[in-house]
Amino acid sequence: MSKATSTTSNLTTTSMLTIIVILVTVSTTASYYAVNFSHGTSTSSATTASSTTVTSTSGQPSSSVSTTAGHAGNVTLGNDPNAAVYDSANGYVYVVNSNVFGEASISVVSGMTVVGNISIGRGDYSSMSSMVSDPSNGDVYVASQFTSSVAVISGTALAANITLAQNPYALAFDPQNGYVYSANYGSNGVGSTVSVISGTQLAATVKVGSGPDTLVYDASNGYVYVGNAGSYYLSLISGTKVVGNVTVPYGTFASAYDPADHYVYVTTAQAASEGNVTIVSNETVVANLRAGIFPSALLYDPADQYMYLIAAGEPGPQGISTVVAISGAGIVGNMTVGNDAQGMVYNPDNQEVYVALFGPNQVAIISGTKVVATVYAGESPTAIAYDPSDHSVYVVDYGFVGPGAVTLIPSS
Repeated sequence: MSKATSTTSNLTTTSMLTIIVILVTVSTTASYYAVNFSHGTSTSSATTASSTTVTSTSGQPSSSVSTTAGHAGNVTLGNDPNAAVYDSANGYVYVVNSNVFGEASISVVSGMTVVGNISIGRGDYSSMSSMVSDPSNGDVYVASQFTSSVAVISGTALAANITLAQNPYALAFDPQNGYVYSANYGSNGVGSTVSVISGTQLAATVKVGSGPDTLVYDASNGYVYVGNAGSYYLSLISGTKVVGNVTVPYGTFASAYDPADHYVYVTTAQAASEGNVTIVSNETVVANLRAGIFPSALLYDPADQYMYLIAAGEPGPQGISTVVAISGAGIVGNMTVGNDAQGMVYNPDNQEVYVALFGPNQVAIISGTKVVATVYAGESPTAIAYDPSDHSVYVVDYGFVGPGAVTLIPSS
Protein backbone atom coordinates (compact mmCIF):
# COMPACT_ATOMS: atom_id res chain seq x y z
CA MET A 1 0.00 0.00 0.00
CA SER A 2 1.17 3.53 -0.62
CA LYS A 3 2.13 5.88 2.19
CA ALA A 4 -0.24 8.69 1.16
CA THR A 5 -2.53 7.53 -1.58
CA SER A 6 -4.74 10.21 -3.12
CA THR A 7 -8.48 10.04 -2.52
CA THR A 8 -8.75 9.45 -6.24
CA SER A 9 -6.69 6.27 -6.27
CA ASN A 10 -9.60 3.86 -6.69
CA LEU A 11 -11.09 5.50 -9.74
CA THR A 12 -10.45 4.89 -13.41
CA THR A 13 -11.33 6.95 -16.42
CA THR A 14 -11.49 6.43 -20.16
CA SER A 15 -8.56 7.30 -22.38
CA MET A 16 -9.77 9.82 -24.91
CA LEU A 17 -8.53 13.39 -24.75
CA THR A 18 -10.35 16.70 -25.51
CA ILE A 19 -8.74 20.05 -26.24
CA ILE A 20 -10.58 23.07 -24.84
CA VAL A 21 -9.25 26.61 -25.00
CA ILE A 22 -10.18 28.86 -22.07
CA LEU A 23 -9.46 32.58 -21.89
CA VAL A 24 -9.28 34.00 -18.39
CA THR A 25 -9.12 37.78 -17.96
CA VAL A 26 -8.20 39.29 -14.61
CA SER A 27 -9.15 42.83 -13.70
CA THR A 28 -5.51 43.59 -12.82
CA THR A 29 -4.80 43.41 -16.62
CA ALA A 30 -3.00 40.04 -16.41
CA SER A 31 -4.31 37.36 -18.80
CA TYR A 32 -4.09 33.57 -18.53
CA TYR A 33 -5.10 31.05 -21.17
CA ALA A 34 -5.82 27.38 -20.43
CA VAL A 35 -5.67 24.65 -23.07
CA ASN A 36 -7.31 21.53 -21.67
CA PHE A 37 -6.58 17.93 -22.75
CA SER A 38 -9.35 15.88 -21.11
CA HIS A 39 -10.20 12.17 -21.14
CA GLY A 40 -13.48 10.98 -22.60
CA THR A 41 -15.28 11.60 -25.87
CA SER A 42 -15.02 15.22 -26.88
CA THR A 43 -18.04 17.41 -27.42
CA SER A 44 -17.70 20.57 -29.49
CA SER A 45 -19.62 23.30 -27.73
CA ALA A 46 -19.64 26.98 -26.88
CA THR A 47 -19.79 27.84 -23.19
CA THR A 48 -21.35 31.07 -21.95
CA ALA A 49 -18.90 33.25 -20.03
CA SER A 50 -19.23 33.03 -16.27
CA SER A 51 -17.72 34.90 -13.33
CA THR A 52 -16.09 34.05 -10.01
CA THR A 53 -13.93 35.90 -7.52
CA VAL A 54 -10.37 35.69 -6.26
CA THR A 55 -10.15 35.93 -2.48
CA SER A 56 -7.33 37.91 -0.92
CA THR A 57 -5.54 36.97 2.30
CA SER A 58 -7.93 39.26 4.15
CA GLY A 59 -10.87 37.17 2.97
CA GLN A 60 -12.36 39.96 0.83
CA PRO A 61 -12.86 39.63 -2.95
CA SER A 62 -9.88 41.26 -4.67
CA SER A 63 -10.68 40.84 -8.38
CA SER A 64 -13.24 39.42 -10.78
CA VAL A 65 -12.37 36.56 -13.11
CA SER A 66 -14.40 35.57 -16.15
CA THR A 67 -13.90 32.44 -18.23
CA THR A 68 -14.79 31.64 -21.82
CA ALA A 69 -14.53 28.18 -23.39
CA GLY A 70 -14.46 27.24 -27.08
CA HIS A 71 -12.78 24.96 -29.74
CA ALA A 72 -12.61 21.21 -29.05
CA GLY A 73 -10.69 18.27 -30.57
CA ASN A 74 -9.37 14.82 -29.70
CA VAL A 75 -6.04 13.24 -28.73
CA THR A 76 -5.28 10.08 -26.74
CA LEU A 77 -3.93 9.90 -23.20
CA GLY A 78 -3.89 7.20 -20.51
CA ASN A 79 -6.15 6.69 -17.48
CA ASP A 80 -5.89 8.30 -14.04
CA PRO A 81 -3.03 10.82 -14.57
CA ASN A 82 -1.60 12.07 -11.27
CA ALA A 83 2.07 13.09 -11.64
CA ALA A 84 4.23 14.99 -14.13
CA VAL A 85 7.83 16.08 -14.67
CA TYR A 86 9.58 18.27 -17.24
CA ASP A 87 12.70 16.94 -18.98
CA SER A 88 15.04 19.79 -19.91
CA ALA A 89 17.15 17.57 -22.18
CA ASN A 90 14.39 16.97 -24.75
CA GLY A 91 11.72 19.53 -23.83
CA TYR A 92 9.06 16.90 -23.12
CA VAL A 93 6.62 16.73 -20.22
CA TYR A 94 6.12 13.21 -18.89
CA VAL A 95 2.78 12.32 -17.27
CA VAL A 96 2.14 9.17 -15.24
CA ASN A 97 -1.21 7.54 -16.03
CA SER A 98 -1.66 5.33 -12.96
CA ASN A 99 -4.57 3.29 -14.36
CA VAL A 100 -5.03 1.85 -10.88
CA PHE A 101 -6.93 -1.24 -12.02
CA GLY A 102 -4.73 -2.01 -15.02
CA GLU A 103 -1.49 -1.31 -16.85
CA ALA A 104 0.12 2.01 -15.98
CA SER A 105 1.75 4.14 -18.65
CA ILE A 106 3.72 7.31 -19.32
CA SER A 107 2.33 9.86 -21.78
CA VAL A 108 5.04 11.97 -23.41
CA VAL A 109 3.67 15.44 -24.21
CA SER A 110 5.19 18.12 -26.42
CA GLY A 111 3.09 21.27 -26.51
CA MET A 112 -0.42 20.20 -27.52
CA THR A 113 0.72 16.84 -28.93
CA VAL A 114 1.16 13.46 -27.28
CA VAL A 115 4.31 12.08 -28.94
CA GLY A 116 4.59 8.81 -27.06
CA ASN A 117 2.79 6.41 -24.74
CA ILE A 118 4.96 3.96 -22.79
CA SER A 119 3.69 1.00 -20.76
CA ILE A 120 5.49 0.68 -17.43
CA GLY A 121 3.51 -2.11 -15.76
CA ARG A 122 0.94 -2.08 -13.01
CA GLY A 123 1.98 0.08 -10.10
CA ASP A 124 1.22 2.68 -7.47
CA TYR A 125 2.37 6.12 -8.67
CA SER A 126 0.65 8.36 -6.15
CA SER A 127 3.34 10.95 -5.43
CA MET A 128 4.77 13.83 -7.43
CA SER A 129 8.13 12.97 -5.87
CA SER A 130 8.00 9.53 -7.50
CA MET A 131 9.30 11.09 -10.76
CA VAL A 132 12.65 12.72 -11.52
CA SER A 133 14.63 13.55 -14.65
CA ASP A 134 18.37 13.35 -15.32
CA PRO A 135 19.12 16.52 -17.34
CA SER A 136 22.50 15.19 -18.45
CA ASN A 137 21.00 12.49 -20.66
CA GLY A 138 17.25 13.14 -20.66
CA ASP A 139 16.31 9.93 -18.86
CA VAL A 140 13.22 10.02 -16.65
CA TYR A 141 12.90 7.79 -13.58
CA VAL A 142 9.55 6.67 -12.19
CA ALA A 143 9.17 4.83 -8.86
CA SER A 144 6.46 2.20 -8.33
CA GLN A 145 5.62 1.08 -4.80
CA PHE A 146 3.40 -1.73 -6.04
CA THR A 147 6.08 -3.52 -8.08
CA SER A 148 9.12 -2.44 -5.99
CA SER A 149 10.81 -1.11 -9.10
CA VAL A 150 12.02 2.05 -10.84
CA ALA A 151 11.28 2.45 -14.55
CA VAL A 152 13.81 4.34 -16.68
CA ILE A 153 12.38 6.20 -19.70
CA SER A 154 14.62 7.40 -22.52
CA GLY A 155 12.84 9.69 -24.96
CA THR A 156 9.69 7.78 -25.84
CA ALA A 157 10.89 4.28 -24.91
CA LEU A 158 11.31 2.18 -21.78
CA ALA A 159 15.09 1.78 -21.32
CA ALA A 160 15.06 -0.36 -18.16
CA ASN A 161 13.04 -1.50 -15.18
CA ILE A 162 15.19 -1.74 -12.06
CA THR A 163 13.96 -4.13 -9.34
CA LEU A 164 14.56 -3.02 -5.74
CA ALA A 165 14.44 -4.99 -2.49
CA GLN A 166 11.91 -2.59 -0.88
CA ASN A 167 9.06 -0.45 -2.20
CA PRO A 168 10.29 2.95 -3.50
CA TYR A 169 8.38 6.13 -2.73
CA ALA A 170 10.46 9.20 -3.66
CA LEU A 171 13.36 9.95 -6.00
CA ALA A 172 16.07 12.61 -6.19
CA PHE A 173 18.88 13.34 -8.66
CA ASP A 174 22.43 14.25 -7.60
CA PRO A 175 24.09 16.28 -10.41
CA GLN A 176 27.51 15.97 -8.79
CA ASN A 177 27.82 12.19 -9.22
CA GLY A 178 24.95 11.53 -11.63
CA TYR A 179 23.20 9.15 -9.23
CA VAL A 180 19.45 8.82 -8.76
CA TYR A 181 18.48 8.09 -5.15
CA SER A 182 15.33 6.15 -4.27
CA ALA A 183 13.80 6.42 -0.79
CA ASN A 184 12.34 2.96 -0.16
CA TYR A 185 9.43 3.52 2.18
CA GLY A 186 8.54 -0.15 1.98
CA SER A 187 5.21 -1.83 2.53
CA ASN A 188 3.29 0.17 5.15
CA GLY A 189 6.41 2.10 6.09
CA VAL A 190 8.65 -0.80 7.12
CA GLY A 191 11.35 0.06 4.58
CA SER A 192 14.72 1.28 5.78
CA THR A 193 16.94 1.71 2.73
CA VAL A 194 17.89 4.13 -0.01
CA SER A 195 18.78 2.65 -3.39
CA VAL A 196 21.52 4.36 -5.41
CA ILE A 197 20.99 4.06 -9.16
CA SER A 198 23.64 4.79 -11.78
CA GLY A 199 22.12 5.01 -15.26
CA THR A 200 20.08 1.83 -15.56
CA GLN A 201 21.94 -0.15 -12.89
CA LEU A 202 21.57 -0.48 -9.12
CA ALA A 203 24.90 0.80 -7.76
CA ALA A 204 24.38 0.47 -3.99
CA THR A 205 21.86 0.07 -1.18
CA VAL A 206 22.26 2.33 1.85
CA LYS A 207 20.77 1.62 5.28
CA VAL A 208 18.87 4.61 6.75
CA GLY A 209 16.05 5.16 9.26
CA SER A 210 12.54 3.73 9.26
CA GLY A 211 10.15 4.59 6.43
CA PRO A 212 12.27 6.90 4.23
CA ASP A 213 9.83 9.00 2.23
CA THR A 214 11.50 12.20 0.99
CA LEU A 215 14.90 13.21 -0.39
CA VAL A 216 16.55 16.46 -1.42
CA TYR A 217 20.01 17.31 -2.77
CA ASP A 218 21.98 20.12 -1.12
CA ALA A 219 24.26 21.74 -3.73
CA SER A 220 26.32 23.55 -1.08
CA ASN A 221 27.72 20.40 0.53
CA GLY A 222 26.84 17.64 -1.94
CA TYR A 223 24.71 15.73 0.58
CA VAL A 224 21.40 14.02 -0.07
CA TYR A 225 19.08 14.56 2.91
CA VAL A 226 16.70 11.64 3.57
CA GLY A 227 13.55 12.12 5.63
CA ASN A 228 12.71 9.01 7.68
CA ALA A 229 8.97 9.09 8.44
CA GLY A 230 9.22 6.46 11.16
CA SER A 231 12.29 7.90 12.87
CA TYR A 232 13.19 11.17 14.55
CA TYR A 233 16.07 12.09 12.27
CA LEU A 234 17.28 12.84 8.76
CA SER A 235 19.97 10.67 7.21
CA LEU A 236 22.70 12.52 5.29
CA ILE A 237 24.20 10.58 2.38
CA SER A 238 27.36 11.43 0.44
CA GLY A 239 27.80 9.17 -2.57
CA THR A 240 26.88 5.74 -1.23
CA LYS A 241 27.51 6.27 2.50
CA VAL A 242 25.64 7.83 5.42
CA VAL A 243 27.82 10.62 6.81
CA GLY A 244 25.55 12.09 9.48
CA ASN A 245 22.12 12.45 11.07
CA VAL A 246 19.99 15.46 12.05
CA THR A 247 17.26 15.24 14.68
CA VAL A 248 13.79 16.36 13.51
CA PRO A 249 10.20 15.86 14.74
CA TYR A 250 8.45 12.59 13.89
CA GLY A 251 6.71 12.01 10.55
CA THR A 252 8.69 13.55 7.67
CA PHE A 253 6.77 14.22 4.46
CA ALA A 254 8.29 16.77 2.07
CA SER A 255 11.65 18.48 1.57
CA ALA A 256 13.25 21.20 -0.57
CA TYR A 257 16.51 23.14 -0.90
CA ASP A 258 17.04 26.92 -0.74
CA PRO A 259 20.15 27.78 -2.82
CA ALA A 260 20.26 31.38 -1.55
CA ASP A 261 20.58 30.56 2.16
CA HIS A 262 21.84 26.98 1.60
CA TYR A 263 19.06 25.71 3.83
CA VAL A 264 17.23 22.39 3.62
CA TYR A 265 13.53 22.55 4.59
CA VAL A 266 11.74 19.40 5.79
CA THR A 267 8.07 19.18 6.78
CA THR A 268 6.86 16.83 9.48
CA ALA A 269 3.28 16.01 10.49
CA GLN A 270 0.78 13.32 11.22
CA ALA A 271 -2.17 13.25 8.82
CA ALA A 272 -4.68 16.06 9.47
CA SER A 273 -2.67 17.47 12.38
CA GLU A 274 -0.67 20.64 13.04
CA GLY A 275 2.64 20.32 11.25
CA ASN A 276 6.15 21.65 11.46
CA VAL A 277 8.89 22.72 9.09
CA THR A 278 12.47 22.14 10.21
CA ILE A 279 15.17 24.32 8.64
CA VAL A 280 18.62 22.74 8.45
CA SER A 281 22.05 24.14 7.54
CA ASN A 282 24.58 21.35 6.99
CA GLU A 283 24.03 19.27 10.16
CA THR A 284 22.56 22.03 12.33
CA VAL A 285 18.88 22.83 12.91
CA VAL A 286 18.43 26.57 12.33
CA ALA A 287 14.73 26.79 13.21
CA ASN A 288 11.50 24.88 13.72
CA LEU A 289 8.36 26.68 12.53
CA ARG A 290 4.70 25.81 12.95
CA ALA A 291 3.42 25.11 9.46
CA GLY A 292 -0.36 24.60 9.64
CA ILE A 293 -2.37 21.42 9.23
CA PHE A 294 -0.66 18.73 7.15
CA PRO A 295 2.26 20.55 5.44
CA SER A 296 2.45 18.43 2.30
CA ALA A 297 4.61 20.25 -0.28
CA LEU A 298 7.48 22.74 -0.59
CA LEU A 299 8.66 24.93 -3.48
CA TYR A 300 11.47 27.47 -3.78
CA ASP A 301 10.88 30.76 -5.62
CA PRO A 302 14.25 32.17 -6.85
CA ALA A 303 12.80 35.60 -7.67
CA ASP A 304 11.50 36.44 -4.18
CA GLN A 305 13.81 33.91 -2.52
CA TYR A 306 10.82 32.54 -0.65
CA MET A 307 10.20 28.94 0.28
CA TYR A 308 6.49 28.23 -0.24
CA LEU A 309 4.76 25.56 1.82
CA ILE A 310 1.34 24.02 1.27
CA ALA A 311 -0.63 23.38 4.45
CA ALA A 312 -3.25 21.13 2.89
CA GLY A 313 -5.71 21.44 5.77
CA GLU A 314 -8.29 18.97 7.03
CA PRO A 315 -9.11 16.12 4.61
CA GLY A 316 -12.37 16.21 2.71
CA PRO A 317 -14.43 18.88 0.93
CA GLN A 318 -14.52 21.23 3.92
CA GLY A 319 -10.75 21.39 4.31
CA ILE A 320 -9.22 24.73 3.30
CA SER A 321 -5.58 24.89 2.21
CA THR A 322 -3.14 27.70 2.81
CA VAL A 323 0.23 28.53 1.29
CA VAL A 324 2.87 29.80 3.72
CA ALA A 325 5.71 32.01 2.45
CA ILE A 326 9.01 31.61 4.33
CA SER A 327 12.02 33.89 3.93
CA GLY A 328 15.14 32.39 5.47
CA ALA A 329 13.95 31.18 8.86
CA GLY A 330 10.85 33.36 9.24
CA ILE A 331 7.27 33.33 7.95
CA VAL A 332 6.42 36.40 5.84
CA GLY A 333 3.02 35.46 4.41
CA ASN A 334 0.06 33.13 4.79
CA MET A 335 -2.42 32.88 1.92
CA THR A 336 -5.72 31.05 1.73
CA VAL A 337 -5.87 29.41 -1.72
CA GLY A 338 -8.89 27.08 -1.68
CA ASN A 339 -9.79 23.47 -1.06
CA ASP A 340 -7.29 20.59 -1.14
CA ALA A 341 -4.09 22.05 -2.63
CA GLN A 342 -2.04 19.29 -4.25
CA GLY A 343 1.16 20.75 -5.69
CA MET A 344 3.01 23.88 -6.83
CA VAL A 345 5.29 25.01 -9.64
CA TYR A 346 7.28 28.20 -10.25
CA ASN A 347 6.90 30.02 -13.58
CA PRO A 348 10.07 32.05 -14.34
CA ASP A 349 8.36 33.93 -17.17
CA ASN A 350 6.12 35.93 -14.84
CA GLN A 351 7.84 34.99 -11.55
CA GLU A 352 4.59 33.59 -10.17
CA VAL A 353 3.76 30.37 -8.34
CA TYR A 354 0.92 28.13 -9.56
CA VAL A 355 -0.98 25.96 -7.05
CA ALA A 356 -3.15 23.02 -8.17
CA LEU A 357 -6.45 22.93 -6.24
CA PHE A 358 -8.16 19.54 -6.34
CA GLY A 359 -11.44 20.60 -4.76
CA PRO A 360 -12.57 23.61 -6.85
CA ASN A 361 -10.94 22.40 -10.12
CA GLN A 362 -8.74 25.49 -10.23
CA VAL A 363 -5.17 26.75 -10.17
CA ALA A 364 -4.37 29.60 -7.79
CA ILE A 365 -1.62 31.99 -8.93
CA ILE A 366 0.59 33.65 -6.31
CA SER A 367 2.87 36.65 -6.68
CA GLY A 368 4.99 37.32 -3.62
CA THR A 369 2.58 37.00 -0.70
CA LYS A 370 -0.68 37.59 -2.56
CA VAL A 371 -3.07 35.43 -4.57
CA VAL A 372 -3.41 37.41 -7.82
CA ALA A 373 -5.64 35.11 -9.89
CA THR A 374 -7.37 31.76 -10.18
CA VAL A 375 -7.67 29.80 -13.43
CA TYR A 376 -10.14 27.01 -14.09
CA ALA A 377 -8.40 23.75 -14.97
CA GLY A 378 -9.91 20.34 -15.71
CA GLU A 379 -11.55 18.16 -13.09
CA SER A 380 -9.60 17.49 -9.88
CA PRO A 381 -6.04 18.82 -10.50
CA THR A 382 -3.48 16.61 -8.73
CA ALA A 383 -0.06 17.66 -10.09
CA ILE A 384 1.65 20.48 -11.95
CA ALA A 385 4.81 21.14 -14.00
CA TYR A 386 6.37 23.99 -16.01
CA ASP A 387 7.75 23.67 -19.57
CA PRO A 388 10.19 26.50 -20.46
CA SER A 389 10.35 25.42 -24.10
CA ASP A 390 6.75 26.48 -24.76
CA HIS A 391 6.40 28.74 -21.68
CA SER A 392 3.41 26.82 -20.35
CA VAL A 393 2.29 25.35 -17.05
CA TYR A 394 0.98 21.79 -17.35
CA VAL A 395 -1.77 20.84 -14.88
CA VAL A 396 -2.57 17.16 -14.40
CA ASP A 397 -6.33 16.82 -13.82
CA TYR A 398 -7.22 13.42 -12.41
CA GLY A 399 -10.94 13.59 -13.10
CA PHE A 400 -12.49 12.62 -9.76
CA VAL A 401 -16.07 12.08 -10.99
CA GLY A 402 -15.48 12.61 -14.70
CA PRO A 403 -12.76 12.61 -17.33
CA GLY A 404 -9.13 13.19 -16.34
CA ALA A 405 -7.08 15.88 -18.07
CA VAL A 406 -3.83 17.62 -18.80
CA THR A 407 -4.36 21.41 -18.93
CA LEU A 408 -1.85 23.84 -20.45
CA ILE A 409 -1.71 27.40 -19.10
CA PRO A 410 0.62 29.55 -21.24
CA SER A 411 2.45 32.33 -19.44
CA SER A 412 0.81 35.02 -21.58
